[in-house]
Amino acid sequence: MAIDPNVPVSNPELVAAIEASLSQPNEQTRAGFYKALQNAQFLLPVTMEPTPGSADADGKVTLETDTQIGLITISDNQGNAYLPAFTDWQALKAWREKPDERTLVVTYEDVAGMVVQTEGIAGICINAYTHSIPVSREQIMRTAAAQAAPVTVAAGTSVLTGTPAEDPIELKAAVSQYLLTQPHVRRAWLVLMSSGNDLSLLIVVDHSGDNRQTFNGIASVAVPMLQKGQVLDFTPADSELGKQIANEQPPFYER
Repeated sequence: MAIDPNVPVSNPELVAAIEASLSQPNEQTRAGFYKALQNAQFLLPVTMEPTPGSADADGKVTLETDTQIGLITISDNQGNAYLPAFTDWQALKAWREKPDERTLVVTYEDVAGMVVQTEGIAGICINAYTHSIPVSREQIMRTAAAQAAPVTVAAGTSVLTGTPAEDPIELKAAVSQYLLTQPHVRRAWLVLMSSGNDLSLLIVVDHSGDNRQTFNGIASVAVPMLQKGQVLDFTPADSELGKQIANEQPPFYER
């Protein structure tokens, strides 16, 4: 999702879905909430060092090249840290009204990726002190896993694979870090795959055990790292396509 800095952050669909899920909690309203969440943009309060100068006539602030941006967290009753994310300025001011509040405008994918990549963050809290909707790390990862599936190629379909034009270094690093905790995974490859008119990233996995469980685990850390519009597929290393790729490409992960 592209962010237009000239358009104020507003999420009427998400707010309506939140209120529906609070007034009538059921499977349908929860599904509506998660659907709206995927397309949301948020105001994320942060700290900045050194402190930026005054805003220009358009309300924009120019940051120094060495500016350090820090995440702000809030805690629940059990001491779990959450990133507070707000659907609009009114919701942010209900939490705290600070004249020099510094914020980033982020997509749901952005903030979900921050949670997954930052140790000690339990999830996102949407509109703290008004709606106060928690989205846990586990919920983020389950949602991400649901977006990935094993690739199936119909007989006779031409499949081309190659190296992505831009090496997805952060995605591979996140997956590699996760795979260190998965002793049943021996190696993994990542390629760009073209099948018919479809283009996707493909992860080939050399592992033992259940395919879907393995793929879902990898997807939970990989999907939040995808760029908008990217699709991720999986295939085991013992499939015909997997064998071909393993013979042609070096793995990005090897135990």
